[in-house]
Amino acid sequence: MTRRFALRPAATLFALALLSAPALAAERLTVDAFEAMVTGKTIFYSQSGQPYGAEEYRRDRSVVWSFLGGECQRGTWSPGPDDAICFTYEGQEDSGPICWEFLDDGGKIRARVLGADPADDLTMVGHNRTPLTCTGPDVGV
Repeated sequence: MTRRFALRPAATLFALALLSAPALAAERLTVDAFEAMVTGKTIFYSQSGQPYGAEEYRRDRSVVWSFLGGECQRGTWSPGPDDAICFTYEGQEDSGPICWEFLDDGGKIRARVLGADPADDLTMVGHNRTPLTCTGPDVGV
């Protein structure tokens, strides 16, 4: 005897809804959540799986950024529109701040310049509480 399984109409609709539902979107971090996550830490970033750079986030919202193996750039961050995080670096004030959204994608934190292609996202890959080591003229900033 062969058993046949049939889905009830409600179960069929539910199954189809699950299959056709879009994946949950990454959630944008609030300014407060971002600040709590990074303050007092040096965060390491990758892009497309390759090491990219690191940024030290100080308690006064000042930062020190370095591309992998590059010179350090000092700056500050401030809240921007819609929980964006905007950075201004010394020597680049005339070009205005660069604003990013930080996204929690299932526990993986990604950073994206506002309006940029998601393929260019940076991913947080680690952190420590050690100040950033600078190789350029601002050694020890």
